Amino acid sequence: MMQQNPLLKEYLDLAFRRRWWIIIPTICGLLFSIALYFKMPQKFKASTRVTLRPQTISKKLLESTLEENPVAGINRISAEITSEVYMRELQERVPLIGTPGGPADLQELARAINASIDLEVNERRRFFDLSVVWGDRRLAANIANELAAIYIRASKEDRQTKTRKTLEQLTADREDIERQLDEINKQVEEFQSKHRYALGSYQTTNEQFLERNNNEIQQIDREVEAARHEIKNLQLNLSAGSTSALPVEEDPRLTELTQRRAELEAARDENKTDEHPDVIMLKRRIASLEKQLGAESGGDTPLISPQELNRRRQLLEIQRLENEIEENRAKRAQLVEQNEKITDQLLMTPENDIILEAYQRKQERLTDLYREAQEKVQDAAEGAALEQLDGSEKLVVLNFARPPKEPFWPDLRLFLFMGFAVGSGLGVGLVLLLEVFDQSFKSEEQLAAAIDLPILAVVPDLNHAIDRTARKGKGRPSNSGSSGTKSSGKRASA
Repeated sequence: MMQQNPLLKEYLDLAFRRRWWIIIPTICGLLFSIALYFKMPQKFKASTRVTLRPQTISKKLLESTLEENPVAGINRISAEITSEVYMRELQERVPLIGTPGGPADLQELARAINASIDLEVNERRRFFDLSVVWGDRRLAANIANELAAIYIRASKEDRQTKTRKTLEQLTADREDIERQLDEINKQVEEFQSKHRYALGSYQTTNEQFLERNNNEIQQIDREVEAARHEIKNLQLNLSAGSTSALPVEEDPRLTELTQRRAELEAARDENKTDEHPDVIMLKRRIASLEKQLGAESGGDTPLISPQELNRRRQLLEIQRLENEIEENRAKRAQLVEQNEKITDQLLMTPENDIILEAYQRKQERLTDLYREAQEKVQDAAEGAALEQLDGSEKLVVLNFARPPKEPFWPDLRLFLFMGFAVGSGLGVGLVLLLEVFDQSFKSEEQLAAAIDLPILAVVPDLNHAIDRTARKGKGRPSNSGSSGTKSSGKRASA
């Protein structure tokens, strides 16, 4: 057999011994709850179900820009439903102020409505139930229906207001971004124009110019050095003293001139006239040579010796070389100045690139923002048109409230449960209190625990046993019942 829990047995014995202390308070609690139920004024609950109708216009044509679920937005409207504006509208539709037991003014009506309405939103199925608890069943249904109508109208007006304000705000944002974009475009153009040759896009060209100029400077330096060396040699020749010491070089033009003159004399000896083609050609060539040699010698004809002519030619060469050196120096100075400018541009290129990159990043960001703002404005305009056409999602009444047949309050089952709970709880509390103050032993286990010794035998209460046997109809107990009942046979060891 299964062993019985001693603690549970003790509690069951306690409940059985004090059963009337639990039963009587429980019955009293039930009677009190029934009396209170009949005393409480009745309240009736009427509910109106409002559902969310899908968008009627194809989303390919127009799409709403409101992300707020109209059903979820009802919770926000509920905070405003008891305002004076809505209460005045409700009073115009359903007269409540001044009715028997009704509110006295709008403020009292607002408090009564706030305490009477209940909103249950089902976002998954996209509907909500608006319930109103009122003392009159017809008024409860009328109030529920009128409040649902107010909810629907407020939701529609709220959506239209939001779409209009959204469109206005997005348009203002787009204009502000457009103004910023114009400013940054102007700054980029001005910066690129001002630092055109000091940017990374022109760096390779600057480096090429710098290398070419350096090569030209080196070439000029070599040419100047060669010219100076040649001038030095010419000056040494001129400072030798006598012209005979100078290297005499026969001018080939003098030789040609002498030869052409001899040919002209030979032609005349052959009786050729001045109109003869050979004579004309010889005269022209002789005149040209005489003109060239005369210009170099300062006269019309070469009347100077070859040594003098060579000296003068050296002086003219020195002068030419000095002029060439001056030209090369000027060109070199110009190239050096260009190199300094290019070097400065190359040094400023990294910093200018960083500044330009910052401008361009801002320009790209504003361009993207402007593109997004333009799309948002277009979407907002479509959303506003959708709300004006009444083609977007909207709330409609699915089930109108009807006057309830049974009262919502008071609930008899709830009152009975409360009466039972309170009465039984009070009875259990009394039993526990009595048990705390009762110091007698109720079982051999309590006695053994108190004296810390084993129980050898237990003598039962004979009166209690006789009464229990009589109740069972088994007659009077025999004398054998008075004999002691032995325990398990264990004896306490000293």
